[in-house]
This record gives sequence, C-alpha cells and structure tokens, in this order.
Amino acid sequence: TAFWSTAEHRLLAALRDYAESAEAGDYQRRLFAEDAAHGFAFIDLCRKRYDAVVMNPPFGEPAPQPKKYLETEYPKSKNDIYATFVERGLKHIVEGGVLGAITSRTGFTLKSFEAWRKDIILQTGQPTVVADLGQGVLDAAMVETAAYCLQLPPISKAIFFALEKYSDKGKSLFKMVGSLNSARHRPDTFIKAPSIFLALPNSPLSYSLPDVLIRTFGEHESVANQYVVRSGSVTFDDFRFLRLSWEISSPRIQTSGMQSLWHPISKGGEFSPYVADIHLLANWLRNGDYIGECVYLHRPRE
Repeated sequence: TAFWSTAEHRLLAALRDYAESAEAGDYQRRLFAEDAAHGFAFIDLCRKRYDAVVMNPPFGEPAPQPKKYLETEYPKSKNDIYATFVERGLKHIVEGGVLGAITSRTGFTLKSFEAWRKDIILQTGQPTVVADLGQGVLDAAMVETAAYCLQLPPISKAIFFALEKYSDKGKSLFKMVGSLNSARHRPDTFIKAPSIFLALPNSPLSYSLPDVLIRTFGEHESVANQYVVRSGSVTFDDFRFLRLSWEISSPRIQTSGMQSLWHPISKGGEFSPYVADIHLLANWLRNGDYIGECVYLHRPRE
C-alpha cells in the first residue's frame, strides 16, 4: 500500500530526471517525457472530486467507434452523448457538490431515456433547479434545451421553471426567480419532490402535473397489468376499405347490427377535448370477411 501511494510521484520524478538528462538536441526523449507527464496529469484530474462540475456537453448519437464502449460502460445513458456526460459528471462531485448542465431536454420525457431518468437523474443525483428553456437557446441548433443543477440525494424539493413559451428567456427567468419570495408563485413555476416522478410510468419529469395526480399512478395498479391491450381496427389498405361518411348514401349505412355494407369505424382524427364525430365508414362486405381476408394476408407469420 505504501508503494502504490507514492508510485505516481516517483514515476513522474523519474520521467523528469530522464528528460533533464537528455542532451540538448534530443527532442524525442524530452517530448516522450512531457507527453507521459501530461498523461499522468490527466489521470490525476479524472481521480479528483469537485465542489462544482459545469458542462455544456455535445449531444446526439455516439459515433460508431465509441458506441460499443458506451453501451458496455454506460448502458443507462448510451442513447445520447450528453446523458453519458451527466452520468460521468455526477461521479466527480463531492458530497454536497453540484453538477450544472445545459443540454437537450429529450431525456426528461422520452421513454428511451427511462433508465437514465430513474437511476441517474432521480437516484444517483437529483435535480435542485431546472429551467426548461425549449428552443432558441443554442444559437442555430434546432434542439430544445434545459439548464439544470443536480446534487447527490436526498433532495426534498426541486424548482422547475417553464420557459418554453417565452422569447426573452433570460429576462423571464430573472422574474420567475424574483417571484419565489412572494406569497404566491407564478403559474409557470413548479416545486416538486424529485422522487415523486418515480411513481409515473417511465418516470418522465412531468412537473406541471398536480401532485395528487402523480401519486395516483403509484397508489393504483396499472391498467396494463389487469387487461390485455390490443390495437384497434386496422385494414392495411384504408384507400380500399374506408370512406368518409358523407360519401355513402344513408340507406347503406348501419349503426347497429351486421347486415349493412358500411359500418362506422373509429380511427382517430383531430384532437377534441370532449367528443368527436365518427367520420369514417368501413366496407363491411360479407359481414366483415372482405376486410378480414386482407388483414390475414398482412398478419406476421411465425
């Protein structure tokens, strides 16, 4: 143990002596010693822990060469380089230290980042403050961003500022921070316990949801655990089998029973908060066998 505690210091001293003993024209020996010293300095830098780690990391899918390494060493943050930087950065802060980052905000909501959120953002570290900035921050980069600070858990409360709709994000954020000391918070400022998001399916940072609604997910069993969820009606050839309701004469449309040629079919449409008309009809020739034959031909076979 005593040897390894002094090994690095002794090795650097030996390299220094090696470089100094070289003749004036022996640049190759000097360059080797300097490069080795820089390598040890980098290793030493990676070992240290800091009160603050600040980053604006690159984002996007890793290049093919480092991708396999990231999949092995950072399986929870492998989908995007910035997520890996955040995971690694948390390993370099001391107890009570802070990681500050401005990154893409995709990791806060996408299902593919579920493991990263659960294990890295909500357990390894936890947010203390999040400015959800949206677009128009990183110059011409077409990416929605968020600036946030993470600390080692447990964190009892985190502050979320929703800034996506504001053009002057700096000025708006300044006003939001100033209003924290007032009796009533602004409607675009939210205070949540970071651990509450673990109750949601996939654990998205849905900070605008009321706490009572978030807790409901944790208190009740998922519908998917009680029922088998299937896809709805599908034809595999809508142009052939579907028509708009006003294209078919009324006598040929049946809203109940199975004897008519055309039946209403619910197949999505524009968003409606309460109710929407069923505007499509399906060709129900031969009691649906006409469509069924097409579906059978397109169904995957084992």
